[in-house]
Amino acid sequence: MATQKTDPTKPLSIEQLQTKYDELNRRKIQAETRHRDASDQLQKLRSQALATWGTDDLDELKLKLVKMQEENEARRAKYQSDLQSIESKLKEIDEKYQGLRDTGRDKE
Repeated sequence: MATQKTDPTKPLSIEQLQTKYDELNRRKIQAETRHRDASDQLQKLRSQALATWGTDDLDELKLKLVKMQEENEARRAKYQSDLQSIESKLKEIDEKYQGLRDTGRDKE
C-alpha cells in the first residue's frame, strides 16, 4: 500500500491516521527484521572469521590479507623464475643434443 502525500496543515480523520500508523508500523517491522537478519549474518561471519583466521577484527583481517597477497606474489615470482630456469636448461640441453646430432651426421 503506497502512502499518499497529504497536506500537513489539513487535519486527518481517525481512519487516515490509523492507516498512516499501520503503514509506519509495517515499515518499522520490516526495518527491525532487516536489522535482525543483518545482525545474525554479521555474527555468523564474525564466528567464521574467528574460526578460520583467529580474529574477527577487521583491521587485523585486512593486514592478514595484505600479508597473504605479498606472500602470494613472492611465490608467483619464484614460480615464474623456476619455470624460466627450467626452460633455459631445457634449451641448453636441446642445443647440445642438436649439436651432437649434427656432429653425428658430419661423420656419416
